[in-house]
Amino acid sequence: MKKILIAYDGSEHAECAVKDLASAGLAIDCEAVVLTVSEIVLPPPMTFTLPSPGAIELEHTLQQNALKTAEGACGFLRRIFPGWKVTPEAYPGSPVYGVISKADEWKADLIVVGSHGRSALGRILLGSVSQSVLTEARCSVRIGRCRDGVRELGIDQPVRLMIGIDGSEISNKAVRVVADRKFPPGSEVRLINVPTMVPPEAEGHMLSAFAEWMATEQKRVSQLIETGTKLLEGAGLKTSAVVREGDPKKILLKEAEEWKAEAIYLGAKDLTRTSRLRLGSVSSAVAARAHCTVEIIR
Repeated sequence: MKKILIAYDGSEHAECAVKDLASAGLAIDCEAVVLTVSEIVLPPPMTFTLPSPGAIELEHTLQQNALKTAEGACGFLRRIFPGWKVTPEAYPGSPVYGVISKADEWKADLIVVGSHGRSALGRILLGSVSQSVLTEARCSVRIGRCRDGVRELGIDQPVRLMIGIDGSEISNKAVRVVADRKFPPGSEVRLINVPTMVPPEAEGHMLSAFAEWMATEQKRVSQLIETGTKLLEGAGLKTSAVVREGDPKKILLKEAEEWKAEAIYLGAKDLTRTSRLRLGSVSSAVAARAHCTVEIIR
């Protein structure tokens, strides 16, 4: 991942997302755009009222302030990543539309956003920007958090990373993404698999067929875990793997909290509105409720 788009509004949560990049293992020669969005004050284009000189001046002032806000984050990134090319940009309008449009136009590899927290109110705020970006983006999305009560990570400090693996190609890609990055010596990775359980209503021939499918699938997952472990250990990461039964959303959150993971990596094929309504996306739920950073790989 070489093209990083950072959505930044100067808030504490945005600051956390930027600082969290120091522990993301990203390449030393990335190109980053820090994008700050200013509110629109000009009238909609279909109205027949011309904007007043005062409104135009205010819009210009807001744009300049947004650019200064973005430049503040750029200064931090240049100190941490001296090899990065970092550019501030300001966009007038909707934060979600601005971030998604810039990511598509620029062909970003990764979007970085902050989270407003894990309370009910925080999840509503997350849903208004971060979750919408997560849902609509065509590229990977990293929701950066500062973990409560944990020291601020530096670029040379080891980290604990957790990867959800289900045997799909996109979860395998999440493993490869982590293996391709450069984390400090002593960093650890935990692979976690939550197998599909036999439905309680299954009986007779259906029960036998489902159990046979599960056995075959779990064997394949075990092989992929073994392959992933070798790949990650080859990248210098101490790697372990666990299998837990239960609701994947709850298990992933519980394991990450108990193991004190700094970041969770998950693959996501599709986070469209239809899939969220139909399945209640595991990736989306974990991103909204985790106590640590969550990176969703596409």
